[in-house]
Amino acid sequence: MNSVLATRCESVNAATALWTSEARTAGFSPTTLAYYRAVNTSPPPVASRFDYYYTLVKQPASQHTGSCAHVLVMRAGGGSLTVYAARITP
Repeated sequence: MNSVLATRCESVNAATALWTSEARTAGFSPTTLAYYRAVNTSPPPVASRFDYYYTLVKQPASQHTGSCAHVLVMRAGGGSLTVYAARITP
């Protein structure tokens, strides 16, 4: 996805829309309050149920770190991903 974003200068919102579309196609779902309640139950649920979820964080417009958006994906542990859409200089 970042190779696509690198060929054109997109906004954080456009990068977010691209991530959301690609993630859905790959079988990932955004986290919800229900997701976090289930993950934090005792005993913890079977991890494989939570392998295809992501938390999306968008850079605020007030942060000026570049002009073109990219997407950073970090493994959050417990099967979840943290995804950060931000204007950064690659």
